[in-house]
Order: sequence, then structure tokens, then C-alpha cells
Amino acid sequence: MDVSTANTRMVMIKTLLLFIIFSFSAFAEVTSLDEGLKKSPQLRAKKLYREDIKLNQGLIKKFLSSEHIKLSKLVKNNESVDSISPELQKIYLTIYADYYQLVLQNKETSTQTTSDFEDFNRFYQFIDGLEIKVKVVNRIYDKAVAHYNALEGSVYKKSSSLYLQYISWQEKVLLDNTTAGTKHKLNITNKVTCLGGDLGKENEKYHFYLDGCAMIGSGTVSGQNESIYAQASLPLMGFKLAPGASLISTSSRSRFGLKFPFMYSTQKISDFDADGNSYVVKKKENFFIAAALYGRWNFKNLYISSELGKFVIQQEAYWAFGLGLAF
Repeated sequence: MDVSTANTRMVMIKTLLLFIIFSFSAFAEVTSLDEGLKKSPQLRAKKLYREDIKLNQGLIKKFLSSEHIKLSKLVKNNESVDSISPELQKIYLTIYADYYQLVLQNKETSTQTTSDFEDFNRFYQFIDGLEIKVKVVNRIYDKAVAHYNALEGSVYKKSSSLYLQYISWQEKVLLDNTTAGTKHKLNITNKVTCLGGDLGKENEKYHFYLDGCAMIGSGTVSGQNESIYAQASLPLMGFKLAPGASLISTSSRSRFGLKFPFMYSTQKISDFDADGNSYVVKKKENFFIAAALYGRWNFKNLYISSELGKFVIQQEAYWAFGLGLAF
């Protein structure tokens, strides 16, 4: 047995030896061991598990103290246990089952939840050292741990990260040719770098957050023919805010979900003349709303992310790729 296990059991034994320091009221009127063993099922039937634990601890102290102390010393010293009286073995298993029921009764996390699980865990270490009904004891232990972990996993904790994103999207600009009385469209393909982070809450299954970043980049403008208007680098600055929600994979902590980016840019195209015609910019969007699928793959604190979606109004494509650091 390794040192950590021995130390754990030593702490557990010290705790168990404190059996003698509790209220005597639960068993004061019990005059025999058989009487106490008959009273115990009545308490359990009423789901009075704490009272039943005190009753059985009292029975040990009053009728089986010397054997209990002997067994405690054997477990503490990692020595084998040759025999246990049927009465004491029954009481040990009853106390273990009572602690298990207390763990299951907890439906949310609290100091009492933690205390109940710690008491159960310490008694499990003692029972495990005695090697009483190993398969049954271990099966109960696994169920208790799963329940406790599920409660702990349901608690939402603050989450945050910093990231650098590469974002690209397309948009259209409507033009009026005031000279010829015709209408035209310009296409803009924007590519920006976005530096920012997110704040939110997450538990073992879900992540809700709001991220934001500052954008800087440029767009490539093209028209129906090059003589109307073309520009290779139209400056762009702006910001993006995006609320989102994701499902989390319990194994890798990767997540998949939806985001709804709100984007604003200062990019502008002024009215212009070309080929003897005057063009007026009739509509150039600077505020965009998109819906996007979101994926994030974690590598410890580092992660990569991707987004793919469309804008609500213009129905143009939107995608992003990012590198981040989670805290």
C-alpha cells in the first residue's frame, strides 16, 4: 500500500476513534445489543439516517468498544484482519449504508453536502481496510462518488479567456448611377484581425458567455466591371460583440454551440465619378447581425475555435478562426 493511502487511512482512523464524543441520547435507553439492533431498522425506515448513525456508534461504544479499537489499530497499521464478530460487521455495514443515503439525499451543493461525502469517504476507507463485502462496498462507493461528482459538476463557475481571431465576411453595396439612371452593386470581401476575450459561466455540461473584440483590417472592393470601382485595400476598423451558448464534452472540455455576433465597422465608400458617370452610394451597411455555429477544441488552457454562419439581413457568409487562452 502506498504512503498516501496509509496517510488517508490514518486520518480516517483518528476520526473514527472520535465515536466516543457524541450525544448519548440516541442509545441511552438501550439496555442490550439486540435491543439496539432491533431499533436501528425503525430509524432507517423513517429515513432518520443521522440518528441511526449515532445509535450504531453508541452501540459500538457501549457493547463492542474493545473489538472496535482492536480493528481500528489493525487497519491503521495496514495489518490483516482475521475475523470480525457478526454483530460488529452488521453495524459497520449499517453505518456505511446510512452515510451513503445521506450522500444521496443531497440534491445540490452545500457545506453539508461536502461534509456528508467526506464522512462517507472516511468510513469507506475503514471498511475497505477491513475487506468487508468488498464488491458490494465498492459498488456503493462508486455510486456515491458519481452522485457527488454530478452535484459538483452542475455548479456554474466563472469562465474567461483571451483570444485572437481572423474573421472574413462578404457584403454588398448598392449604387445609383445618377448620370445614366441605372443601379449597380459593389462586392466587398473583408478580412480582419480581432483581439479580445470572453466572460461567462460554465459547469460540466454548459457554457454561457459574451465575447467581444476590436477589429482592424481591410476589404477588397469589386464591381460589375472594373471601370465602375475597384479597390484592393479599403480600411476597416470596428468591434464585435457575440453572446453564445455551448454544450461541453465532459472528456476533452471541447464545446459546440451557437453564437450571435453583432458587428460594427467604420468602413466607408464615398460617392465617386467614373467613366463620365456620377455614382451615389445608396446603401452601405456598417452594422451587422449574424447567426453562427461555434466550435472550440481545448488543449489544456489553450484552444482553437471556429465560427461559420450568415448575416441576418444580407445573407452573406461569415466565418472566423481563432486561437485562445482560457483562465
